[in-house]
Amino acid sequence: MIQYRGMVSRWLATLVFAALCLVMVGAMAALSLRRVGQELAMLVADDARDLYVVQKLQSDSEHTARKARTYLFTGEERFLREMEASRTAVQEDLRQAHQVIDSPQGTQLLRTIEQHQHTAWVEMDRAIEQRRLGNIDESIRRVLQAVQPERDALDAAFAMLVEHKHTRLELHQAGVVRGAHRSFLLVLGSLVLVLLLTGALMLYRRRVARREERVASELRESQAKLRTMFEELRRAHARILDILEDSGVAFYAVDKQWRITYVNKAAEPLLRQQRERMLGQKLWEVFPEAVDTVYWNQFHRALEENVPVHFEAWYEPLELWTEVRAQPCVDGLSVYFLDITARKQAEEEARENAEKYRALASASFDGIVIHDAGLVLEANESHSRMFGYTAEEVVGTPVSRFIAPEDRERVERIIQTRQTSPYEVQGLRKDGSRFHVEVIARYLEYHGKRVRAAAMRDITERKWMSDYEQKLLGIVGHDLRSPLSAVLASAELLQLRGDLSAPQEKAVARIRRAAVRMRGLITTMLDYTRERSGVGVPIAPAPVCFHEVGARVLEELRTAHADHRFVCDAEGDTCGRWDPVRLEQVAMNLLENAVKYSPPGSLVRAVYRGEADRVVFSVHNEGRPIPPELLAHLFEPFRRGEQTERTVRQSAGLGLFIVKSLVSAHGGEVDVCSTEAGGTTFTVVLPRDPPGREREAPAVHGP
Repeated sequence: MIQYRGMVSRWLATLVFAALCLVMVGAMAALSLRRVGQELAMLVADDARDLYVVQKLQSDSEHTARKARTYLFTGEERFLREMEASRTAVQEDLRQAHQVIDSPQGTQLLRTIEQHQHTAWVEMDRAIEQRRLGNIDESIRRVLQAVQPERDALDAAFAMLVEHKHTRLELHQAGVVRGAHRSFLLVLGSLVLVLLLTGALMLYRRRVARREERVASELRESQAKLRTMFEELRRAHARILDILEDSGVAFYAVDKQWRITYVNKAAEPLLRQQRERMLGQKLWEVFPEAVDTVYWNQFHRALEENVPVHFEAWYEPLELWTEVRAQPCVDGLSVYFLDITARKQAEEEARENAEKYRALASASFDGIVIHDAGLVLEANESHSRMFGYTAEEVVGTPVSRFIAPEDRERVERIIQTRQTSPYEVQGLRKDGSRFHVEVIARYLEYHGKRVRAAAMRDITERKWMSDYEQKLLGIVGHDLRSPLSAVLASAELLQLRGDLSAPQEKAVARIRRAAVRMRGLITTMLDYTRERSGVGVPIAPAPVCFHEVGARVLEELRTAHADHRFVCDAEGDTCGRWDPVRLEQVAMNLLENAVKYSPPGSLVRAVYRGEADRVVFSVHNEGRPIPPELLAHLFEPFRRGEQTERTVRQSAGLGLFIVKSLVSAHGGEVDVCSTEAGGTTFTVVLPRDPPGREREAPAVHGP
C-alpha cells in the first residue's frame, strides 16, 4: 500500500512536474502566441487601414472623374459642384495615404498617383472649359486624347500600389508562420494554436481576396461602361460625319492658318476639285481668284471678330452664284454653301418679265389693275385715263370705286368665287359718268403672292352697236313677216286658180320661191339675233323620225335642183324627240350647202343611221375641199367657203352657224371632214331625247 502510494506519489509528482512543465511551456507558448498575435493583428490592422485608404482614394478619384464626364454630356452645373467636392475628398485621401503608407515603394507610387491625378484634372478642366464654350466635339476629343491616358496610368498606379500592399502582407505572413513554427514545435497545443491562427489568417486572406475580386469586378464594370461610352461617342462622331456627307449641302472647314481640314462630297462638284487634293492646302492657294473679294473679306471678318457671316456672291472662275454661311469655331472656320445660280437666273428672268409686263401694260389700250382681295396694288396708264384718275389716286383704293353701285355686290361675289370668265359691268368715272366695261380676270404671282389681274375694256360703242344690230334685225325680221306672208299667200292662191298661162305660171312660181327664200333668210336672221343676245334658239321637241323629215327636204331640193343627183339612205331606227321644224331647217341648210359647193351633175348623199341612244345624220358632196384655214372657223357667223357668182347670191354666211346652234339646242354635235380624195362630209349626232329645259318655240316658223 505504501509502495503503491509512493508510486502514485512519484507519478503524481511526475505528472505534476510534467503538468508544471506543460504549464510553463504553455505559458511560454501563450506569451509567444500573444506576441505573435499582437504583431499579426497590428500588421493586419495596418494593412487593412492602408488598403482602405488606397481604395477610398481610388473610389473618390473615380467619382470625381465620373462627375466631370457627366457634366460634359449633360452640361448641368450641379455635377461640377459635386466634382469639386469629390476633388476635396481626394486631396484629403492623399494626405491620409501619405500618413499611413511609410514604405519607399508605396510612397513613390503615391507620388505617381498624385502626378497622374493632377495631369488628369488639368486636362479635364480644359475639356470642361471647352464644354462651357459650346464646343462639345473639342471637349470629347480632349477627354479621349488627354484625360483617358492619364486615367489609364492612374488605374495602373492604383493597381501597383494595391499589389505592393498585398506583397508586403504576404511577406509578413510568411515570417509570422516561420516564427510560429519555431515557437510551437514543442507543444501540440501551440501547433494547434498556430494552425488556428493560420486558419484565421487564411480566412482573412480569403476575405481580402473576395474584397479584391469585388473591387476588380467593379473596375472591370467601370471600364466596360467607359468603353461603351467611348463607343457611343465614336458612333455619334461617325453619325455627324455621315450627316455632313449626306446632307446635300456643300461644306468645308479650315483652321486658323486657312489650311483646308475637311471637305464633304457635296462640295466636290461645286468646287470642281477632288477633296483629297484640297486637304492640307491653304484656301487662298486653292482659290487664288477669291483673294480681296467678298469671300476674303467676310471670312476674315468671321475669324477676326468671331462672328458668323451670311452672304451671297458671284464667283467668276466657277461661273457660280453661291449662298455662304461661315461659322467660326475653336480650330478655325466652318463654311456651308449652296449653288443658287438657278435661283438667281430665275429671279433675273422674273425681273425681266416684270419689266416686260409693265411695258406691255403701259402700252395696252385696256385698263389693267392688279389687286389683292379687291385692294388695288398697281394700275396702268390706260386704266387711269379710262376712269379719269391719276395713278396715285388709283393705287391703294378698292376696285369697287370704279364700279357702279348696283354692280358692286356682284363684282365682290365674282372676286370671292375666283371667277375668271369675262363679265360686263357699269363702270363709274371720277366725274360720275357711267359706261359699259368688259372685265377679264386672271391670277398671277406678284412679289411672291398670288393676286388677281383684271383687264377692263370700254365696250360702250360695241354695246351700242350690238343693241342697235339686234334691234335692227328684230325690227327687220318682224316687220317683213306680214308683207312677206301676203306675197307668199297671194302666189299660192294664183297657183291654185289654175287659169294662168305658162309665162304667168313661171312668174308666180318664181315669186313664190323668192318669198320662201326670203322667209328662210328672215328666220335665220331672227335665230342669229336670239343666239347673239344669249337667249338661244327656241325648240319644241316632239316625236318625229329624222329620215322622214329629210326625205321631204330632199324631195323639194330635187325639184329645185334638177342638175344634181340625190340619194337618201336610212339605217335602223331614226326616230326621237326633236323639233320637226328645226330638224327640217338643219337638213335644208346642210343639203343646200352641199348643192351650192358641188359641181353640176355630181351626187349629194344623205345618210340617216339609228344607234342605241342617238341618231347620226351625214351629208356628203363631191367637189373641191374646204381650205384648212377656213375649216376651223366654218361654223362661225358670216363665214363662207370659196365663193362663186352663184354662191354669193345664195349665201349670207349664217347657215352653218344656225345649224350648229340648232344642233347644240338639241344636245347634239356637228362636225365636218373635207379632203381632196373623199370630198366633204357634214355629220350631225343627236341624242334621241334632248337634255335640259325646253325653250319656248315661236308660234309661227314661217312668214
